[in-house]
Amino acid sequence: MEMFRAFLEEYVEFLEEVAAAEGEKHAALLSYDSKRVEKISSNQQAINMRLAQMEKKRETEQERLGWGGLTFREIFEQMDAAVQNQFVEIFERFARAVSDIKYFNKKSIIFAQDGLQALGVVEENSGSAAYGADGKRTNDGTGPVLFETKI
Repeated sequence: MEMFRAFLEEYVEFLEEVAAAEGEKHAALLSYDSKRVEKISSNQQAINMRLAQMEKKRETEQERLGWGGLTFREIFEQMDAAVQNQFVEIFERFARAVSDIKYFNKKSIIFAQDGLQALGVVEENSGSAAYGADGKRTNDGTGPVLFETKI
């Protein structure tokens, strides 16, 4: 259990760094500073790779403890009351970091889409046609929703 708690602490710290980076990315977009945007964007691939590794490790740790496929809320409900106290702050920080990432990501996408529409590069309501978690491109305009898997 202690290994799982320590791993989640590491994961949450990483997600908090990602949230800060998303905020910086959004600020860079708003600044119209192309060098700043390029630098931040170049770091995105490394962040995405580390995120995939952390998520895979989380799934493995949960499987090891018999919690495969469960959400944090479901895991929390299965814990003894004495153990729950060790995880309350971690789960709250996790939820806050994910919420911040989603917020800044959404704001950045809207800003970028509005800019492209103003330039006439894309039509209004054309969608993102982004890549999903499975590596396939969506064409329905909805795009993948970051962090919508059971975590």
